[in-house]
Amino acid sequence: MQYPPVSTQPATPLAFAALHACFAALPDPRRAQGRRFPLAALLTLAVAAILANHLSVLAIAEWGAAQHDDIRRALGFSGDTMPYQTTLHRLFARLGAHLFAAMLAHTTTEACRGTTRQGPQGVAVDGKAHRGRLAGPTKEGTWSPIHMLAQMPVTVTGDKAAAELATVPALLACLDWQGRVLTGDALPCQRSLCQQVVDAGGDYLVLVKANQPTLLHHIATLFAHRADRALNAASLSLLDMREAITEDRGHEREEQRTLVASTDLNDYLDWPAVAPVCTVERVWQERGMTRAAVK
Repeated sequence: MQYPPVSTQPATPLAFAALHACFAALPDPRRAQGRRFPLAALLTLAVAAILANHLSVLAIAEWGAAQHDDIRRALGFSGDTMPYQTTLHRLFARLGAHLFAAMLAHTTTEACRGTTRQGPQGVAVDGKAHRGRLAGPTKEGTWSPIHMLAQMPVTVTGDKAAAELATVPALLACLDWQGRVLTGDALPCQRSLCQQVVDAGGDYLVLVKANQPTLLHHIATLFAHRADRALNAASLSLLDMREAITEDRGHEREEQRTLVASTDLNDYLDWPAVAPVCTVERVWQERGMTRAAVK
């Protein structure tokens, strides 16, 4: 797989320098003998590669090897050889994840201080198992030792969803929610989490699924007339029903998305600071067949 080099604009070395300063204070978990690469360089490489959407340990190593010499120097590597996947594996298995996450969060917060955001900033919260990690034994059996919920590491020994839900409140409390919007799948669609974000000055846009059956029923009923002509003819006119349509064509596929939003449930739903609810209807043509989906 080919990985494109990153931009060589002057801002890149400055960003790397900030990461170097952050990671220089971290204790090195490796033995002194055989340390071929600086700890700060390895961690800076990992952060830069993940920001470039290369998420597994193998992808991080391959991304680093594909970079030009000036980028390698900016990352903190002085020789011609870049670390292999096994080198990163061993480091990540020994690294203090909580301290690493705390220092990285502090550095990024300081870097953003004083900047002006253009409009609301989305903050996506989702749990993902860290792929490519060495498995570790637990009382319940073998499990991947680190589970990532946004920037917060979670040690999972039982139910994944329960571990995520237990961690989300602490994660939300670490963020400044002024001018930010919480987004996510069904995981953050919890009354307490939405209330926490609203109380902190933020907003939320979350997907409603079967884990909130009453809320899902009310919203689905509001939009049910769109798929049922008889129901539509018998229904009272709604006060607010707005649409936006986009169309995409490519790779032998045509897709139309219709977003429908309504404020008709604002005074009805028992949910924190509820605003317009919406549904997304997708219709696409693929290989001569018409398919549809609704969220």
